[in-house]
Amino acid sequence: MESAIFENIQNIDEKLDNFVILQINSNDNSYKQISIEDFLEKLNNIELKSQKNKNVINYGLLTINTDSSEVYRDNVKIDLSPKEYKMFHLFIDNKGKILTNEQIINCVWGIAYANAGMLRVAIKRLRNKVDPDNKYLKTIRGKGYMLTDI
Repeated sequence: MESAIFENIQNIDEKLDNFVILQINSNDNSYKQISIEDFLEKLNNIELKSQKNKNVINYGLLTINTDSSEVYRDNVKIDLSPKEYKMFHLFIDNKGKILTNEQIINCVWGIAYANAGMLRVAIKRLRNKVDPDNKYLKTIRGKGYMLTDI
């Protein structure tokens, strides 16, 4: 029984040695043969790129890099304070949902800083930086704030 398994493994190994991978050349629709090692390296690079993109959120003209805590509008960096970034990220994570004043204050500042006036000022500053046209960050009267879906 063990020798049969060994023979199957040997057959698979021989088949891999003869395995040919063809890569389509996008410039002239021709094919070229590449090695298994090159193929695996290309797959690994694709996987790394997709993992990088998981840490980037696109929202309209805005790009949020969650690794570096940076926000860009039309590829120009927007300088946000740590609290502004935290508040904006909270809105991004909950886009389309109304967030009450209490929810925002608790998530960004903590319960000890429960002050609606401070929140209004912070929202105004955030709007001026990330939503100067006032299209996406909406005040829901009597309820809170909401980042609309695009």
